[in-house]
Amino acid sequence: PVLAFEMQLVSHGITSRPVVLILARVIIAAELFLGLCFFQSSYIKKYFIPASMLLLIIFSFDMIYLIILKGPGGSCGCFGSVITMTPLDALIKNLFLLVLLNYLYKNIKSEEGGKILLPAVFLVISILAVLLFAKITPFEIISKANDQLGRVAFLI
Repeated sequence: PVLAFEMQLVSHGITSRPVVLILARVIIAAELFLGLCFFQSSYIKKYFIPASMLLLIIFSFDMIYLIILKGPGGSCGCFGSVITMTPLDALIKNLFLLVLLNYLYKNIKSEEGGKILLPAVFLVISILAVLLFAKITPFEIISKANDQLGRVAFLI
């Protein structure tokens, strides 16, 4: 659920509650868009591999910050409740993916022609998918969820 990702962004101090509703969905849509763009060949070397690398570097700095703040254990919340991964595991995964992207960048042939239609379609699909599957939750529900999370943490 996107709620876990929203709470992670707020708890790391990245953004405030009202902004997190939009930012979480923009990040998810950007990840989906970049992933889909690897299924085509236009501009992959010029834009999509560097953008993917930048996103991984940003996520890696977040994992380093989390390791410094809370230690290498616990859950990073990277995949919500679907896959449990520690911040150290996530950092290693990100470094591995950066190596793979670097290899792709050096060895892939990219078409630089005017084939912008497919990436544009992928952008629309990404935005629609996020709007359909990660509907914006009213602010009150997030506040209640944060309050409940605080009570659970207090009990532990």
